[in-house]
Amino acid sequence: MKTIFTKAILILLLAAAAVPCLAQQDGTVSFSYDANGNRIARTLSFQRGDGKGRGDTKHIANAPLLASATDTIAGLNLALYPNPTDGQFSVGVGNVVEGTRLEAVLCTPAGAVISRKTLAGESIGFDLSGHAAGVYVLRIEAAGQKRIWKVIKH
Repeated sequence: MKTIFTKAILILLLAAAAVPCLAQQDGTVSFSYDANGNRIARTLSFQRGDGKGRGDTKHIANAPLLASATDTIAGLNLALYPNPTDGQFSVGVGNVVEGTRLEAVLCTPAGAVISRKTLAGESIGFDLSGHAAGVYVLRIEAAGQKRIWKVIKH
């Protein structure tokens, strides 16, 4: 009798655990990535209905999460390379005209500033060699426009 009661409770617990899993099959989450593996967008899709197969599908897409590995800001062409990095990486800047002011700030994910540099040529170099492996944030600003990249250090 005790084993039958135990098996019945186990079956009820498994059935109760399966109900949320079955309910989640009506919704999907999809992500878009750039060439370097940075997630740039997330789309949620779910179906609303009356439980009898009738209803409509709704898609919710958010704004891009991160700029791509190449981008344009204030007429300047930017390229971040290599990313992921083993320590040193650069931001290449094209279409530079005299008097262009570009500032790049490298931060921890918590927002602590590691390095702040201004453009002095056609590239800006950074060194994460003395820092732990992980994800860092690079903010670039020129002419009031901002771009943000995720920088991965192995």
